[in-house]
Amino acid sequence: PNPVQTTLSLKFAELNSMSNLTIQVYNRQGQLILKQDYNKPVGTITHTISVARLAKGDYILVVRKDGKKYATKEFLKL
Repeated sequence: PNPVQTTLSLKFAELNSMSNLTIQVYNRQGQLILKQDYNKPVGTITHTISVARLAKGDYILVVRKDGKKYATKEFLKL
């Protein structure tokens, strides 16, 4: 997993105007810790998520595009 301390940076390329994105962070117990929705972002977007308040440990980032799983990534909060 990628180690992070305070900020997690995400970059999405080539999004069309009909896409809705949802970013979710889950802990290892499967509990939803954070959720952010983006309605119809266009083009390439860069987004940062503050993880400073999360407890140390492993987390799973899930990105959904139009309700379907688009990407999954693990990260380690230091």
